[in-house]
Amino acid sequence: LVAEAQDLQRRDPQRALEQADLGLALIGERKDLLKEKSNALNAKGGALQMLGDYANALECHQRSLAMCEQIGDKQNVATALNNIGIIYRSLADYARALEHCQKSLAICEQIGNKDGIARALNNAGSIYASLADYASALEHYQKSLATFEQLGDKRGVATTLNNVGIVYERLADYASALERHQRSLALCEQLGDKQGVATALVCIGEAHRGLGRVEEAREALMASLKISQEIGARRREAEACLALGRLYAQREEETKRS
Repeated sequence: LVAEAQDLQRRDPQRALEQADLGLALIGERKDLLKEKSNALNAKGGALQMLGDYANALECHQRSLAMCEQIGDKQNVATALNNIGIIYRSLADYARALEHCQKSLAICEQIGNKDGIARALNNAGSIYASLADYASALEHYQKSLATFEQLGDKRGVATTLNNVGIVYERLADYASALERHQRSLALCEQLGDKQGVATALVCIGEAHRGLGRVEEAREALMASLKISQEIGARRREAEACLALGRLYAQREEETKRS
């Protein structure tokens, strides 16, 4: 059940949440299943994060961290720390986000966990991007991307490509941004990752808007909105709506000028 919940997080977060809760109910208070319980809490936290419930997601990851520390599971300590960092980044608490991310990276480097290294580097890149330190963001993303490619992790590659594209958008290099977002979209479609598809489509819409391609932007954003509503991804739905608002405002302004 826990493995299924982890697999479903991006494709169907609501179902992932239900599976994680079922797993937790089956485990109950058994002291001999702390590792399984920490994994279930991690899966539940990931699903809640995808659904935009950051307060409860943070609680799940903090409980998972405490259990992993109790049983000496360094790999999952690092995972929980990185997940907590992601939540703090979403809450715009960048100091705490970077602190947890760096702790996760240090543990992963210590135990030789390349997947964890790639994820921590990617998270660090996103934190630096949020702080408008785009040079540091790109540096961390490129290291993360190279590691994900080395591991053959297509989902990790897709996520990082999209993040690189967002940095290029902020640097007003919309052509480079669009190229990365389109590569990310293709991988997400191949993986059946609806959350990733919705995210990439929002970014594609924003890149088209930057290039002055109003109709292409609208099509991408409407497609993202539809998928986000289907899977209950409230944050992605909000992002698509906001992007559509920016698009219509830009079009109205251009109409007034002409």
